[in-house]
Amino acid sequence: MSVTRHGDMHPATSVRNRSPWRSAIAAGLGSAIEYYDFQLYAVLAVTISPLFFPNQSPETALLSTLLIFGGAFLVRPLGGMFFGWLGDRRGRRRQPADRRPDILAEYSQ
Repeated sequence: MSVTRHGDMHPATSVRNRSPWRSAIAAGLGSAIEYYDFQLYAVLAVTISPLFFPNQSPETALLSTLLIFGGAFLVRPLGGMFFGWLGDRRGRRRQPADRRPDILAEYSQ
C-alpha cells in the first residue's frame, strides 16, 4: 500500500501491471539521449581540442580529445556493472544518492 498526499491508501502499482511498451520507450529514450551526448562530443572534438590542450599541436590535441572520448565510451560498461551491483546490494531507491563521491567515500571507510 502507498499513501498519497491526502493520506488515502492505494495499492502500489506493481511492475507486472505496467506495459512493456513503457519500459521499451523509456529505455529507447535514455539510449537516444546518451548517444546524442556522445555524438555531440565527437562532432565538437575539433573545436574543443585546442581549448583543452592549448600547448599541443592541433593533431596531438585532437587525438588527446578523441582518446578521452574513447576512454569514456569504454569505461561506461564498467560503471554500469559497478552501480548495478551496488544497486542490487543496497537497493535501487538509494542508488542515485550513492553516486555522489562524498557519500561513496563515507561508505568505503
